[in-house]
Amino acid sequence: MPTARETWEAVKVIAAETLRQHQTVGAFPSTNALSAGSAAAKRVCRDLDQLCSYWAQNGACQAWPSMRERCTLSCGFCTVATG
Repeated sequence: MPTARETWEAVKVIAAETLRQHQTVGAFPSTNALSAGSAAAKRVCRDLDQLCSYWAQNGACQAWPSMRERCTLSCGFCTVATG
């Protein structure tokens, strides 16, 4: 039976390979362009998944559109951590 460390290493290998295979198709607009009154600017700035930091470090923010909603803090799609 694999240890937790071995399982975590396998998850990282799979995530890195998935990111490599699905490189950036198009860039998202800068969040600096958001106005303070916009709905997007009023969202809570937080990550919804424990792997967001890892994914962000490996290029997922620009490669996966879902990162815009799941990992706003790690990807830098917002500026203030609250909540």
